[in-house]
Amino acid sequence: MSERPNPAQSPQDSDPPPDVNEAEEILKVAGKFTEEASKAARQMSLAGLAAIWLFNVSLTDSFSLPKGLTLPTLLFIMALGLDFLYWAFGSLLWRLDYRFFQGGSGLKSWERKLRAIFLKIDRVGDAEVRTFVPTSFLFWGVLITSALGWLFLLTFLADRVLFSGS
Repeated sequence: MSERPNPAQSPQDSDPPPDVNEAEEILKVAGKFTEEASKAARQMSLAGLAAIWLFNVSLTDSFSLPKGLTLPTLLFIMALGLDFLYWAFGSLLWRLDYRFFQGGSGLKSWERKLRAIFLKIDRVGDAEVRTFVPTSFLFWGVLITSALGWLFLLTFLADRVLFSGS
């Protein structure tokens, strides 16, 4: 039989101190959700472009879209571009972080000068802050542009089905 917490006991008395392993586990789970969200946005953008392809109204070899599909097409293409930049830029930032910040005394003198000139950092800060903040803008850009693309595509489809009868 498990013990029930005493309501008179303050939360500070009953909660154990934060565990470093628990924090690392939370970061792993957050990273997994981030990766899956990025994959889903990529797949949804590709599926949106495939759905738009069905509306090619040209009878010639050229590709032509109805007016209402231009914006969703651009948003899906932008989401795919931002997704690429998210992964490429994140990879570059983590490599730079490892090389210039974690390398420390192992850096050659010219590399330390480069670090001092370009990075203007004398002390090592948290890697998460240096890499997380810039890539977060790209990550949320991917999700938002993909979601907006689908919003406009579904609006177009609903309008087409409900009001034009085709």
